[in-house]
Amino acid sequence: MSKFKPTPAWTAPTVGETHIGKGTKIDDLVLVGHACKVGPDAMLCAKPVSPVSTTTGRGVILAGQAGSSGHIHIGDSAVITAKTGLHADVPRTVFSPLSRD
Repeated sequence: MSKFKPTPAWTAPTVGETHIGKGTKIDDLVLVGHACKVGPDAMLCAKPVSPVSTTTGRGVILAGQAGSSGHIHIGDSAVITAKTGLHADVPRTVFSPLSRD
């Protein structure tokens, strides 16, 4: 009998835990990757993709088919509009990553 005990996938350090904050609303067809942290009171609508290790602040809205490259942070109250592709961190209270306001 082998003494080797494999580590279950859900505790492996390369995978990490996924957290969904209290009060978060999740629509259908939403993908939340491993090790993501979705802040409280967020809204994920109609097919947004939140891949590996993406974190969001409080009250973030990800609209239809918005996605990110992974390992980024989306700040509090940011609204990511439909079909937006993120490749860098987004500061708090931004209406859209491309907005000039």
